[in-house]
Amino acid sequence: YCQPNCDPPCGPKAVCARPNVCQCFPGYESYNRTAKFTCRPACDKPCIHGYCKYPNVCECDPGFQLDDSDPFKCDPKCGNAGCINGKCSAPDICTCYDGYNATSKYNCEPICENCNHGKCIAPNYCVCDNGYELTLNGTCIPTCYGGCKNGTCVGPNNCVCNPGFEFTALPEVVFDTSTISLCQPSCAGGCKNGSCVAPDTCVCNTGYEKNQEGVCLASCGNRCSFGECVAPDQCACKK
Repeated sequence: YCQPNCDPPCGPKAVCARPNVCQCFPGYESYNRTAKFTCRPACDKPCIHGYCKYPNVCECDPGFQLDDSDPFKCDPKCGNAGCINGKCSAPDICTCYDGYNATSKYNCEPICENCNHGKCIAPNYCVCDNGYELTLNGTCIPTCYGGCKNGTCVGPNNCVCNPGFEFTALPEVVFDTSTISLCQPSCAGGCKNGSCVAPDTCVCNTGYEKNQEGVCLASCGNRCSFGECVAPDQCACKK
């Protein structure tokens, strides 16, 4: 049995098919960069950022890794976990998505314009800490149990009363805090036998009226001329 002769001899991954005619093995293609006939692995598509190492097998360039969905494409590689909330645009270079800012080489955090006393979990989406609530403009403000009417809630359950008001502790058991104010009006000298309805504004209870000093005293009308009015409509004669 006579074999065809090729001169020069065919290189690796090739066979002498006819005299002086070399043919590559299946999965390989001729590569005539030199005078000697050579064969290299062939891939159905060009390897992007890599080279064809074996038939239809791409080997990525340094700093690149094989794409999960395309066996002929190599993507830039950024660390072991890739870019968090960003895209690896070049080897070891992360580009953050819109609304995110780089906090480290491979990590991007969401941006919130004002997220004090809270955590920014997505662009312009703030989750407030315990004791705070979100306002319509996206900021976190402190909350006070029962609200802080006639005052300012300066911290969680820390109500500072306005001038002319004083702090009043809530009872131990309160079922409806919406009708109770922690800051009640204050009247200088108190408001005995009356109600302090506003700062330094005392309204006498029924059966009482103010004297010249503004003190609420029991009223007996004109029926206690020679006695002492000790309670509404109760006159005690002087001894």
